[in-house]
Amino acid sequence: MKNKDPNSTTKSFTRMLLVSLGSGLLTLVVAGLAAFIGFTIDRRSGTDLRWTLILLIGSMPISLGGAYLISRGAARKLKAEQAALEEAEEGANEEEPEESGEQVSPSGVARY
Repeated sequence: MKNKDPNSTTKSFTRMLLVSLGSGLLTLVVAGLAAFIGFTIDRRSGTDLRWTLILLIGSMPISLGGAYLISRGAARKLKAEQAALEEAEEGANEEEPEESGEQVSPSGVARY
């Protein structure tokens, strides 16, 4: 049985782990490509790590922006899951007006 509660400990831990791994791997890939390209340019031009440092420093905003987008996407998904769960709970908690003797208006206010 799948755990549908977005606030459960297991789901929260998994979500945090995936966001961290995604951000870390993105940073590793971007920095690795920048270092590889920088070393290649420096070796061919005969300079001492000039382009490597320029490209590594230039890759920082890309890594930070990517990490921001990953975490923002995870937060958006969490909000959508919580809204869907609240709607499902509201649908399950609604009572029939004949059972309790009260009438529920469309705004959710009970009338006696």
